[in-house]
Amino acid sequence: MNYSTQGSTFFSAYLSQPYGDLTRRAFFKDGRFRETTFIVEAFRRTACFRKGQAHCGHCHQPHAADSSTNPTSLKFRDQPDRMCLQCHAKFADNASAHTHHAPSSDASRCVACHMPRITNSVLFRARTHQIDDIPNAEMTARFGPEESPNACLLCRLGKTCNCGLHTQHRCTPQLCASTKRKECVMAEVAIEQRQRRIRSFPRQLGITDSQRSS
Repeated sequence: MNYSTQGSTFFSAYLSQPYGDLTRRAFFKDGRFRETTFIVEAFRRTACFRKGQAHCGHCHQPHAADSSTNPTSLKFRDQPDRMCLQCHAKFADNASAHTHHAPSSDASRCVACHMPRITNSVLFRARTHQIDDIPNAEMTARFGPEESPNACLLCRLGKTCNCGLHTQHRCTPQLCASTKRKECVMAEVAIEQRQRRIRSFPRQLGITDSQRSS
């Protein structure tokens, strides 16, 4: 835990501690981290870090002039999307095509879906730093919103999606589109993307179709 890396690297070297030694309450049932203790591990698992070489300084400025009113030391506190658009500039001109929400709405902010406030901190709910995550209706249906928080439902506290967010087998893009429930279309897409990733695992491990069927 906490970037336990051996050797002299940028990250401090600590003795590793297996996750199994920690209380189960430190994790959501869907496998994500529940506590800010793991904020560095969460970030290091992302493609932003592994492929894009992103680091804390891309988004945070610890010595900012407005530090007294900017407790999280954000570089672009009043324009949060700029932190993501540094690398993902292709979404700048037509954000709503990606977010399925009005460009000026809070739901169209990058962090609304990719960094929802689901992580326990001492005084507040912090944003998860598992930036790759997107709302996963399949996991929420399986474990419930308390053990698999869903960014879509965080904006709809106490509500459910009448056309089947929690029973995804009844939810189809056609049905959702006809009822103007774009969050369900997003949920259905997320389920299909997850299923494609699962189907690709054997190929990534070098297992052929004939080996799978034998």
